[in-house]
Amino acid sequence: MTDTPSGWRVLDADRALLVRAYTIGPGNTSNCTVVRLTGDELVVISPSVQPDDATLRDLEPFGRVAAIVAPNGFHRSGTPHWAAAFPDATVHAPTRALPRVRKIAPQAQDLDVLAARASAGVVLHALPGMRYGETWLTVQTSVGPVWCVSDTLTNLERLPTGLGWMMRMLGIGTGFGLNGAQARFMALDKPAFRAFLRDRLAAAAPTRVVPGHGAVVDSSGLGDQLGALIEGLGPPVSAR
Repeated sequence: MTDTPSGWRVLDADRALLVRAYTIGPGNTSNCTVVRLTGDELVVISPSVQPDDATLRDLEPFGRVAAIVAPNGFHRSGTPHWAAAFPDATVHAPTRALPRVRKIAPQAQDLDVLAARASAGVVLHALPGMRYGETWLTVQTSVGPVWCVSDTLTNLERLPTGLGWMMRMLGIGTGFGLNGAQARFMALDKPAFRAFLRDRLAAAAPTRVVPGHGAVVDSSGLGDQLGALIEGLGPPVSAR
C-alpha cells in the first residue's frame, strides 16, 4: 500500500480504492473512502469537510468524481463541499438518511440508484433497519475482499478529547470492535442487523476492514475476529 502526496492511502490501485482520514473534532477523525464505481467514475463515501486542492487533485489519476455518498444521517457535513467541487456529481444516501441529508443537499437521491450502476466486484449495501441509515461498501481486490463498514465497526487508538466518557457509556471503546451505540440504539431491527453481518461474513470474510473511525484493520484471522464480535450480539435470527 502506498500514499499519495496529500495523504490518500491507496488500498488497491486497480480498483481506485483509497481512504483518507479527516478531522471532525478535537482528537476525533473520520475516514473518507473512494472507489471506482464503473468505467472512469469514482464514488466518494463519507466526504471529508473542506477538502483542500491537493486532496482533490490526487484523485485525478484514478478517474473523475461522479458520485458522493453520505453513508448515514450523520456523516453528511462534507457533502456540500464535494458537491461544489464536482457540480456534475450526483449525491446519494440510504433511504432512512435522506431526510437529514437533504437538509444540506436537497438534490440527494436514494443509494439504490447508485448501487445499481456499480461494476462487478463493487457492492454498495444499505443496511436493513437502521434508524438513520447506514452504508457498507465491499470491494473484491487482488488481495481479497475489503469491507468499508462506516460506523458499524471502529478501530480507535484513543477516544476523542472530551467525549471519551460518553462514548464508553454508549458502548464505543478503543481497539477493533463493534460500535455498541449503533448495535443498541441505531438498529431498529436488531435481528435483521445481526443477520446482515452474519450473511456478509458467510459470503466472504474480508482481508481488510476500513472502519468509519480509526485505522484500517489488516491482520491475520480477521474472519475469526469478526465472527466472535458478531456472535457477541446475540443468537442467530432462527434461534428462538
